[in-house]
Amino acid sequence: MEPKYRELIDQYETEASKWNRKSNRMGAVKLALFFVFLFLVFAFWSVSRSAVCGLAAGISFVLFAAASVRHEDIIRVLEEKRGLCEIVKADQKRRSGEWTEFSDTGEEYVDEEHGYAVDLDIVGQNSLFQFINRTHTYFGREKLAADLLHQTDEHPLDADEEIRRRQEAVEELASDYEWAARMEYYFSKIGVDRRFPELIAELENPRRFLPFRHADFFVGLLRGVTCVAIAFLCIYKTNEAICFLGILLLLQLALGMLGDYHIKNYLGYTRTAAGKMAPYCEIVRAWGDRSFHSERLCMIQAHLAEASEGIRQLSVISSHMKYTVHPVSRFILDGFLLWSFKNAFDFQEWKLQYGEQVRQWFMLLGETESLMSFSGLAWNCSTVCLPQISGSGRRIAAQKIGHPLLGNEERVCNDFRMEDSIVMISGSNMSGKSTFMRTVGINVVLAGAGSYVCAEWMSCPRMRILTSMRIADRTTEGISSFYAELLRIRKIIDAAAESDRLLFFIDEIFRGTNSADRIKGAEGVIEKLHGLNARGIITTHDLEICRLGDKKGIVNYSFYEEYRGDEMYFDYQIKEGISKTTNAEFLLRKVGIL
Repeated sequence: MEPKYRELIDQYETEASKWNRKSNRMGAVKLALFFVFLFLVFAFWSVSRSAVCGLAAGISFVLFAAASVRHEDIIRVLEEKRGLCEIVKADQKRRSGEWTEFSDTGEEYVDEEHGYAVDLDIVGQNSLFQFINRTHTYFGREKLAADLLHQTDEHPLDADEEIRRRQEAVEELASDYEWAARMEYYFSKIGVDRRFPELIAELENPRRFLPFRHADFFVGLLRGVTCVAIAFLCIYKTNEAICFLGILLLLQLALGMLGDYHIKNYLGYTRTAAGKMAPYCEIVRAWGDRSFHSERLCMIQAHLAEASEGIRQLSVISSHMKYTVHPVSRFILDGFLLWSFKNAFDFQEWKLQYGEQVRQWFMLLGETESLMSFSGLAWNCSTVCLPQISGSGRRIAAQKIGHPLLGNEERVCNDFRMEDSIVMISGSNMSGKSTFMRTVGINVVLAGAGSYVCAEWMSCPRMRILTSMRIADRTTEGISSFYAELLRIRKIIDAAAESDRLLFFIDEIFRGTNSADRIKGAEGVIEKLHGLNARGIITTHDLEICRLGDKKGIVNYSFYEEYRGDEMYFDYQIKEGISKTTNAEFLLRKVGIL
């Protein structure tokens, strides 16, 4: 499924260069036509005043206007080619392992109290969010974060059937890279605006602009009378017509000034969000032009088809609003056409017709960005599959499972199977215990989100995940790392007592205390979790703790190194049984402490 990034980059750069040359030529034509128009106008008023000169000036202006429209079209295509090129370059960085320089890390979603977000590198610097994120709007980011973080008993992703529908959607999106890249480009023109919830609240609010009955009719009538007065003045040019039109303009300007505060308050953030609506029209149009097969994408397409007219009208209303942002244009439009009042009444009618549906539209558009983010794993991980989500049982099994955040060249994959058991993984320093535990955890999170996973084959049920891995002091609360770990493990035990759908990960259990207490504490925790029929993975350096694996339902795996002369080598392959080596003394000697 890997797209040919280098070829696409070359293609888009070549096309961008071609359209840039067209833009330069059209810009020169526009400039020439503009000066020709100015010369002919000057000649008409100052020299000849001939009809031919006037006609030529008119023609030159029409040609200038047509060239301007054509230039805008050229610039639009040029920007699209450049934008697509940047998107492909970003994917090339994902593929080559340079994605850690991406600015959007999802840092605001980091919560130390979350069950697994920090320990499994789901959000934050060097995280799964940073790697796969291809969202460019507020609702897209929120949906992607929710899909990755809300897999708990309190916020469960929907049932297995819903995950299957999401998998089908992700697979279909992954089948056409260039179309997905174009969709991402359209979303990128909108941008992440954290005031979007404010905009949605305004669009949903059914409050009327003015409580007076027939207020819109009165404003429309006044605008109509003004237009008739202008036409009458153009034909007859009487003093009475000039006076009448002047009174109308003064009246409308006075109404505009009196209603200014109320209009701005009613239109709210929608006044300044005009530029964000047009790209949504392009997105909805692109969805309507494509044929989908997966159930989820067909459902989204059907809803967006229903939304297309509403989004188009909102885009038009928003574009009308932006004309009153500049004080000069607003003075002219309000004076002659009560333009701000017209916008407010148009906005009112739009909200009454579409307000109840608008949140669902933007949530669905956000979901498409989240699905596209998951589909990207198929393009940038060398080994992926859609996992089987088992509705019953608690077995996790995988072939060639690897960590998606590791580079394709350095990733080491393993076969792994975990039945209804606690798995104990032992091994020396740097042998890969913690990385493997995160490998299992992050792929289970992806599976629960309906995504590809980094494996040749994988099967797992939906489950709640809790971890105890990166434990640190909470100095301001007077809590040591050991006590913080106790609190975290207590939470795991309590969750295991409440549900049999728990999957836990405990890294280097009780590393913050002495060996005697560590062994005693670990034994108590293991017996407790085993008695609750819990399932999860525990890593440790302590081989005494591993011997607890003789108990029923506890299975030992290990990682260990090889020594060749004075060098130490790791293969990062998981093996059955307890670790056969330790390397602390070797490392102490290597750095010169012993």
